[in-house]
This record gives sequence, C-alpha cells and structure tokens, in this order.
Amino acid sequence: GLDRYKLNERLVQHSLASSLDGTSELVINEENVENVKIKESEKKATLANQEIEQPSTIISLLNELRAEGKLPAGQSGELALRPLVKQSTQLAEQINDLNTSLTPAQSVDIELLVNNVVLVGRVDSLYAQNLILWRAGKLRAKDRIALYLQWLCLCADAPKVGLNQAHFISTEKLYSLPVIEKQTALQQLAIWLEHWQLGGDQILHFYPEAAWQWATSQDINKTLSTFKGNDFATGEGTEAHIQRVCPDLALRFEPFSQIAEALLLPLVELGDAK
Repeated sequence: GLDRYKLNERLVQHSLASSLDGTSELVINEENVENVKIKESEKKATLANQEIEQPSTIISLLNELRAEGKLPAGQSGELALRPLVKQSTQLAEQINDLNTSLTPAQSVDIELLVNNVVLVGRVDSLYAQNLILWRAGKLRAKDRIALYLQWLCLCADAPKVGLNQAHFISTEKLYSLPVIEKQTALQQLAIWLEHWQLGGDQILHFYPEAAWQWATSQDINKTLSTFKGNDFATGEGTEAHIQRVCPDLALRFEPFSQIAEALLLPLVELGDAK
C-alpha cells in the first residue's frame, strides 16, 4: 500500500545519500537479518552549502522506522524490510548509473510566459544535465506525463549547465526523452495550459491511462477495456469522481480521443530516446 511505497522511497533516498557520501554499504544478511555490514566515515553530504545529515548505519534507520511505527517489532521488522532494501538499492544504483558525475539533485526555478499566463514553479531532481524521476513500481501514464511536463518546462527555459535527457526509472524498462527544441516546448506547454483552462469551465474528459492506451494503439476496444478495468487491474472508470462525470466512456469517446491526441501524441512521437 501507500505506507510501503513511502518506505521504499525513503530507503532509496537513504541509499542515494550514502552513495553520494561514499561512506556506507548497507546489507541485510540473507542468513541472519541482524548481521549488517557497515563502512563508516566522518564525511557528510552537502547540497547548496546546506549540511544534510543521514543515518550513519542501517541500524539507526531501522530504529527510526520502528519509533515511527512503520515496522513490526522484533525480527519480523527486519524480515519485512529485507526485500524493500534490496529493491531500493537497485533503484539507487540505476539512478547513479545515469548520474555519472554523482552530483546531488538540484532544483531549478521556472518562470515562463505562455499564452499571456506566467507559469511559476520549481523542477526538482535535475542531476547535472539529466532530469531523473523514479518510483518503486510499474511505470504509469501519469508518470510519463509528469516527466514530460517537467522536461518541457526545462527545455523551454534551459539552465546554464545545459540539458541531456529526461529519464523515468521504474521496475520496468527505463523510459527516456530527448531534448526538445525551445519553441516546440513552449508550443506544447501552451496546448496543455489551454486544456487546463478549459477544464475550469467544463468537464475535461482526460483519463491518463485510457488516453495513453488510445494514443499508442488507436484501438477503441483496448481503450475502453483500460478505462473499465478487469479482474487484474482497476480501471480509471471505477474511481467515484470519474464515475459521476463519465459512467460510460463510449458515450464520450469523441471528445476524449480528441483531447488524448492533442496532449499525448507529441509525447508518443518523441518515443523512447534510449
């Protein structure tokens, strides 16, 4: 559930901090979960002159999680954590493989004028010239969209260090996007902004998973099936708020497909850069 996901995210951050610091190697022994191999150092990771302290050992992290009520008591806590440590370590390794300079993530402030509207925000997770997002699970349509929108903002106002690629790391194949020309990025942001504004006046039939299915397959039956869901996967159409505005996607398919194509076809055409 959500608690497991948040815990995995925290473990990845811990692994990343340890690798940037170059101080610790965390291993939960398969034979005895209480045997932990630790290499300690006095160095501390710093980002933008702000000192960030991380737990120096896996033991201190375990104690923190227990104190917060995130782990069962006794050995069952370590046993529950073991597969998450393994998965988070693999994710951290993938991030470091892409972040060859092993620089900490930077935040970039964004201020763009699009269609006479000033877009102000901040994009995190910029490692040197690469935008790297990740989740401890399968890649979803909204993950692709999140990567795409943040990358459009960066490409429309590129930082001084320049840009290389955008990546989303998941338990599936690495998903990557190339650099987008500035004017194209602004044009695509304008389309998304236009639809966002339209959604303030009327129901906007945009459902990411179903929309991605339509944009990539152009198959009505597959799209409707994705929306409805099945015994193995819950569809967006089962969500209470969506049910209220769109109980039957087939009846709204024309406006839905138009929106899906306008927003997602440029992303589909970018393809997987890797």
